[in-house]
Amino acid sequence: MNRPIRILLQTTIPETEDDWHIGRFSLLRDHLASLKDEAGNGLCQVAARNRESDAGADDPMLSTLDRSDFDELWLFAVDIGDGLTAADCRGITRFRQRGGGVHVSIDALGRAFTVHQSIQSLRKRGRHVQVGLTSQEERGQVAIPIDTLVTGEWEVVGSKGNPHPNYAELLPLVARRKLNPARLVTRQIALSDVTDTLERMTCFDTVGFEVITRFA
Repeated sequence: MNRPIRILLQTTIPETEDDWHIGRFSLLRDHLASLKDEAGNGLCQVAARNRESDAGADDPMLSTLDRSDFDELWLFAVDIGDGLTAADCRGITRFRQRGGGVHVSIDALGRAFTVHQSIQSLRKRGRHVQVGLTSQEERGQVAIPIDTLVTGEWEVVGSKGNPHPNYAELLPLVARRKLNPARLVTRQIALSDVTDTLERMTCFDTVGFEVITRFA
């Protein structure tokens, strides 16, 4: 029997009640832990934790990740730009250099620092999937570390939206209140407002989702 893949699920923020703490990823944690091979043996051993800081403000796990027995790091970059220290980054880099890292990373925020943190978590020949559009700050432009991309033989793929065939899986999560898409809606508009909204989107002058609720 092959040993299970040891996976670390980690956020870049400490425990915060109304934020993307590790508890928000419990469905992913439970799914990975439930995966089994044909003989019924578990395929993954999953550890899930939030960011913690030692006396030097470094995360004791990330800054020494290369000395751990983890095979993969699934890093959720949910901070506002201060989620990793230099020592944390060096630990993750050494982890990748010894063959660790993830096969696929996904960024859904579109901020430059989350894109970079997501890409930097890849193992050699890994794939980064960009789902989130950029913010008013980036205005569609995020610098990619090309030299590292080439030496790491990474692949970068763009993906827009949730595929319609997956709605049958998504909507029950909304019904059970596991997901609350209403929190993403910042403005309800009329059909006649669409042209104005599209123009403001072109100038990166919108935030969140604007939903058409009035059609008359």
